Amino acid sequence: MKQKHRWYEFIFPVFFLLLSIIILIEGATPGSQSGAQSKTVAAIFDTGPLAADIVAPTSLSIQGQDKIYLQKEESYSVSFLPENTSDQRVTYSLQDNEGEALLSNNKVTALKEGEVTLVATSVANPSLKAMKTIFLEKEKITSIEISLEETSILCQKSEKLSIQANRSISLNEIEFICSDPSVLTLDERMYLHSHQVGEVDISIKEKEGEVTSNTLHVSVIEGDFVAPTSLTYLNQDIYVGESVLVEPTFNENCSDTNFYMESSSSEVTIQNQKILGRKEGESVITLHSIQNPSLTSTFKVNIQEVKAKSLNVSNASIQYGKGTTVSYTLESEKEGLKVTHPEVDFTSSDESIASVDDTGYVLGKKKGTVMLTVVWKRDPNIKAECSIAITSLEGRVFDRIESVVRKLIGHFGAFFATAIFAVLSVFFLFYRHGNKKLSIILISILFVYGLALAFLSEMAQLFTVNRGPALSDVGIDFGGYAAGFILTALIVLLIYHLYRKKKERAVAS
Repeated sequence: MKQKHRWYEFIFPVFFLLLSIIILIEGATPGSQSGAQSKTVAAIFDTGPLAADIVAPTSLSIQGQDKIYLQKEESYSVSFLPENTSDQRVTYSLQDNEGEALLSNNKVTALKEGEVTLVATSVANPSLKAMKTIFLEKEKITSIEISLEETSILCQKSEKLSIQANRSISLNEIEFICSDPSVLTLDERMYLHSHQVGEVDISIKEKEGEVTSNTLHVSVIEGDFVAPTSLTYLNQDIYVGESVLVEPTFNENCSDTNFYMESSSSEVTIQNQKILGRKEGESVITLHSIQNPSLTSTFKVNIQEVKAKSLNVSNASIQYGKGTTVSYTLESEKEGLKVTHPEVDFTSSDESIASVDDTGYVLGKKKGTVMLTVVWKRDPNIKAECSIAITSLEGRVFDRIESVVRKLIGHFGAFFATAIFAVLSVFFLFYRHGNKKLSIILISILFVYGLALAFLSEMAQLFTVNRGPALSDVGIDFGGYAAGFILTALIVLLIYHLYRKKKERAVAS
């Protein structure tokens, strides 16, 4: 006689369907959310040391050159003891600096001869400092080479003399040598001025040394010379950081179009025949004819801010008790130029897990995951978020567990559990009630269903952000389903067989 169905027997098909739906939903979950789920579960199993193991610095020292040549820049770094100091941030400053050097973060530029003291101060412990004396010296001139675009110069015309040396040199360091000064002279801007027809040899010699340049043979020739009488240039709009070549207009057929420029303010820097925007504002540029110094002209330069159009920041992973500075990228509206005001604000979604300061330095306090938000100060609408995962102090345990969790629980385990409920559903609803033929048909269908579910859950990732299907995952999924299916079927049949035998013996006795 067939037994009646009991209420608890319907729990198994409900759980079977529920797990199937969950598997399909997880397959369609964006990669960031799916990864966060794995990290959350993995964090439960992470047995790394606690945040109390933050290592404080005991000493630090500055590494870098003891000497910097004028107009050269050197970078410096700091090493800590113990080597595994958690917070290795420092601030730099210069002592005894009377204008000899310029400091920018960890970079020192020598401006004039002398010596300065570079000081590095620990952020974690401001009383902890390191000092380094740096000597600023003028580099010796070891080579000079001169050249001209044309060695034949029209009489009364000027021509720029190019000087190449192992370092930049000024006019007061060199002596101009000309075989006939009545034919050719050199001005303070390194322009040759031709005065009369003739042939001369020219060279450059170091005033306080033995170094002499190569010799050039220059011909000053007769010709129809048209002197500069007019000089104009239109007002110019440029961006901060943009360099623009200035090409003024001279009178028609002018023979000498050489000129130099002077800026009325520091907003614009002159670089030979180019103007470079330094900061927002306005500057007046004065043009001077080289051949005719009394001929001048002015134009205005409007220097504009380079704005950001987007902000990008990457996900990161750090050990707790450790810190890192999050790198971000501001994409400017003007290709090739940097954003004028790159300042941003940082916020952490959970300061108890990871804190962040004004510089973007993130300190991990305990295992977990936080969302870091970076916002451009000039426009709060331009912002980006990234995920910061705080791992164990050793940096391996958590990551390894996370990978195992994703494969074992997220793939193999979920399908294994689904198969258990599939077998139990058939057993309690059909096999146990005597429908053995139907049970065999349903078992066959449900076994194939496991393979179909594995394919569907992976194919769903084709349409999901930051995810993609993998054939290996199909194998892991179906492997879990098949293992759970076969193992459960064997155990259930064995228990049921033993139960029937025991019942038959009880009836016989």
